[in-house]
Amino acid sequence: MQQDTRYRQANQDLLASQLSQRRVVLIGDSILYNWPAADLPCPPGLAVINRGIPRQDSNLILRRFQDDVIALHPVGVVILAGTNDLRVHAGPPAAAGPALLAQIQRNVTAMADLVQSHGIKAVLCGLLPIGTDLARIGRDPATIVRVNDWLRSVAGQRGFAFADFHTALADATGHFRQDLSKPDGIHPSPQGYRAMWPVLRAAFAVALWPVEEPTSK
Repeated sequence: MQQDTRYRQANQDLLASQLSQRRVVLIGDSILYNWPAADLPCPPGLAVINRGIPRQDSNLILRRFQDDVIALHPVGVVILAGTNDLRVHAGPPAAAGPALLAQIQRNVTAMADLVQSHGIKAVLCGLLPIGTDLARIGRDPATIVRVNDWLRSVAGQRGFAFADFHTALADATGHFRQDLSKPDGIHPSPQGYRAMWPVLRAAFAVALWPVEEPTSK
């Protein structure tokens, strides 16, 4: 599959600009792509750069990680990857097998290695809950929990922050709260994104802030 290069010109323009703001890049799938910029406030001196692309799994996110994250020289990165790896296109969803879980683990580990080798701070995001129509949504709730447990563990081992979106958005049964979800049971509603921001803000506080100002010469 050909790599999606939709951000190529935007990246070139960003690098050519003389903006002194330090960058935090968000990379992931449609969950991040659809996050309204107005609901992603940032303190002075930091710029949030959204590099989400709908329908991408962790393979595709890793393929563009160099161009859409490392090349932009960010101080931090927010990684949300894995939910599209778990999608089953036909039949009722079943727990993901070892090969699929290994795929997510392999790709997220590679991203983590790149982040650490370039001295970038990181936030790993837990996968969001899903609605109750499992046959249509095509994902298994128990597998999402397993992936999130692994992501939380990796964040702790690597010294990354962890954004637990699942807990913030799930109801008492572990499914996506209807008032925070779009009708598809996969994507957050505007209220859902507003519920996610405090979680990400808290993760930023662990991973990035307070951010020291550059030393004047």
